[in-house]
Order: sequence, then C-alpha cells, then structure tokens
Amino acid sequence: MPVNAYATNADDRSERNPRLLGQFLLTTTDERIYTVPADKRATVIALVVCNTGTVATTFRMHHVPPRASSSATNAQYYDARLANAATVIDQTARYLDPSDAIRGKAGAASVVSVAVYGSETPL
Repeated sequence: MPVNAYATNADDRSERNPRLLGQFLLTTTDERIYTVPADKRATVIALVVCNTGTVATTFRMHHVPPRASSSATNAQYYDARLANAATVIDQTARYLDPSDAIRGKAGAASVVSVAVYGSETPL
C-alpha cells in the first residue's frame, strides 16, 4: 500500500475535518483565493463557484506553485462559461504543498463567488 504524505493517519485525513479554507468574490484581475501556510499541506475537497449575476460570465481557476504566476499550464478552469444564477461544485480532490495557491478571476467583476473547502495538515 503506497504511503500518502498528505494523510499520515486517520486523524489527519481531510474528510475528517473539512472546513472553509478560503472565500473570495472574483474581480476581472487574477487574485489569490487561498494560499497554503508555509508550515502545512492542504487537501482541497471542494471548489464552489457561484454566479450571482443576471447574465452569463466566465471564470478562471489556477493551482499555482510558490513563486509562479497563473498560466495556461496550471489552469484548472480557463474561461469556463458560467450561466447566470448557476453554481459549479467541483469535488475533485487536490493536494497542495506549502505555499501553493488557488487563484482566479472572472469575466465580470463582483458577481462570481468562490469557496474552497478542505483541511490543512502540519508538516
């Protein structure tokens, strides 16, 4: 059985203690939604993206390593279309190392909210 550095025992598993890690109202500029503290790893278990506007828009999400920028290489969603009053719930597990970040932007300012759920594990 392979060793998982992100869940060393049952008490450290993200499914045991998930919580809101970050929440942000996207603008049209690429911005940080959540950054893993330097002394921890994180397991993201859900990204919730909600368009509160009355018209469709687009959004981008990136899993960005330390000292890197958002780019097509680290895109999770890239100009993904989001209908008016629609919500995307992505429950794909993501394992983030210390200082990794989730970043994003939207096609329209102040109508797309993002919530990141998961847990942090000390190194």
